[in-house]
Amino acid sequence: MTAINDIENLIQGTDPQDFFAFKINYNTVQGGVPGVGALYNGNIAETYWRTASDDIKRKYGYKYDSLNRLKEAIYQKPDDLNSTPNSYNETLTYDKNGNIINLRRNGDLDDPSTVFQIDNLNYFYPANSNRLSKVTDLTNNTSGFKDGTNTTDDYLYDANGNMVKDLNKGIGTSTVNGITYNHLNLPPASASILLVRITIKFTFLNLYSFLYF
Repeated sequence: MTAINDIENLIQGTDPQDFFAFKINYNTVQGGVPGVGALYNGNIAETYWRTASDDIKRKYGYKYDSLNRLKEAIYQKPDDLNSTPNSYNETLTYDKNGNIINLRRNGDLDDPSTVFQIDNLNYFYPANSNRLSKVTDLTNNTSGFKDGTNTTDDYLYDANGNMVKDLNKGIGTSTVNGITYNHLNLPPASASILLVRITIKFTFLNLYSFLYF
């Protein structure tokens, strides 16, 4: 996929105005962000979008490390005088096994004069394991990741690697598992907590609402 509708103009001929347009660049770049270049390995170089709510073109430029892991996403408004407001930037670092060890994310306000960091997450793993055990947020900003507990490990797994506790989301307690699994490694239909279901809702505020059940 390379595009949905036209990001340059939501009105095409006599057709009704489109609510949304989206474009993906792979081996071409248009944004002029240092370090964001054309990619020929299938990685996404840039994404553009425009919505009918304010008719402003927005984009991300992506940077990768030598192992093709995403290390930075640069937020831009290409048609503005200040085309790189940094309002929703994101950076990631990894350990030698490819596990995320730090994620920093801006958000809350699309204003270059006031940039808020909503996440500064540190990820922890037990020795000789790639299973995530704990996440801490140094910002304490509830607009981003909700760091619900800091006294013990946040995540616990059974012998097959299935997650049985997520204390940040109130799944289980320090003494009781929150999810059980059957012989197929699936939560049984009678379990009080089934799979975490994510619904992605497109809004007219240029944001995505993630609803957790």
